Amino acid sequence: METERTAFVLDPASHDVHADSARLREAGALVPVEVEGVRAWAATRHATLAAVLAHPDLSRDVRHWDPEARAAAPPNTAISKIASDRSMLNAEGEEHLRLRSPLSRSFTARRVQGLRPRIAELAAGLVDHLATLPPGPVDLRLEYAYPLPRDVISELMGVPESLRDRLHELTDVAARVGDGPDDVSSSRAELYDLLEEVIEVRRRTPART
Repeated sequence: METERTAFVLDPASHDVHADSARLREAGALVPVEVEGVRAWAATRHATLAAVLAHPDLSRDVRHWDPEARAAAPPNTAISKIASDRSMLNAEGEEHLRLRSPLSRSFTARRVQGLRPRIAELAAGLVDHLATLPPGPVDLRLEYAYPLPRDVISELMGVPESLRDRLHELTDVAARVGDGPDDVSSSRAELYDLLEEVIEVRRRTPART
């Protein structure tokens, strides 16, 4: 049974996420996996995930994770960040609502509708960029699917143009898009410093909503 628990070792920086996902789906609806040395379960069906998230005996709040297992999570990994960072993604109840509320105000119907022309402009720019690439296969995830939401989020956050290139470089490394270094802790630390700078800029010059 222990061998089965470690049959699927998932790599957050995998270069073939679709193949990994296909293997998981073939294995069943709820599959034991190992991610960065931590044993977990992967829900491979939408219905299974919905049932897990709605089950009263299960929680996404990291405070319920075994303290010893959380302490044993390898440092400077995606798992350790999930276990240590507090966000609306791993909070529940009133805490989730408190963290989600400021974000919800940025996604009103009026705000999203007003962004449509700018999003279309960003998408067209990325398509134009694709046309400049050498003939041959193109990684659409790297060249289009990832940059588009990243650029839109920069617009929503009101990130100054002067900081965007460096912010994008650091988020690319932190997200391990393409071929990046294994140890990204220094880049993440610089990313947090840069985000603090963005927050200070927005405090001095609040964006209109």
